[in-house]
Amino acid sequence: MKFKDKIVIVTGASSGIGESIAEAFATEGANVITVARRSNLLVEKVSNSKGKLFPFKADLTKDNEVEKLIASVVNKFGKVDILVNNAGIALGGKIDDFSMKDFDDMFNLNIRGLYFCTKLVIPIMKKQKSGIIINISSGSGKKGSPTQSAYGASKAAVIKMSESIAEELKEYKIKVHTVCPGMVAVKNHYPNLKKEKILQPSDVADLTIFLAKLPQRVNIPEVTIVPYYPIHMLRD
Repeated sequence: MKFKDKIVIVTGASSGIGESIAEAFATEGANVITVARRSNLLVEKVSNSKGKLFPFKADLTKDNEVEKLIASVVNKFGKVDILVNNAGIALGGKIDDFSMKDFDDMFNLNIRGLYFCTKLVIPIMKKQKSGIIINISSGSGKKGSPTQSAYGASKAAVIKMSESIAEELKEYKIKVHTVCPGMVAVKNHYPNLKKEKILQPSDVADLTIFLAKLPQRVNIPEVTIVPYYPIHMLRD
């Protein structure tokens, strides 16, 4: 198995895309630290999984909890091979109605939490002279749309941050990839669309695994994955 004995951290792993990514890496033989604020869901998934999943409850908007997460992983396993920054929230609304509290909450998780997780694993990966960081952005970070000004801005920031960090880390053989999914069939999202014709969390997980398997000589800095069908064919 490609990832046997690899140590993988997946944030936002209690459901949806993060859950699928964690399970995909575990299926490939990895030791996967599944990070989420809802530990009860993680315990259930660990007990039902055939792979090696290790739940860790943490709020990534709190620096001390992020520090505890990374320190615990290093103390237990001695390394971090792959970090998948998936944790995030998607809040929409027209700019004149959108609250600044929602704005701050979203940026604190989508950007600051992601940045701090990455910041703490980089010294570990530098010492190893190897590592992969995969940041889950969004199609909303590439193309503006009504009610998505704040969310789109947070996801665009993920893309640009990833580009800059990637340039910093090349000499240490650390890769940084960004995945920008379009519409994904996750709970309570897109209630008026035909769920079977939009992306599934497993589709994003498969792409994430593909990126992590690339040889060192191959780099895909950013990739967009979208539904095949046009929007008019997706409505119920």
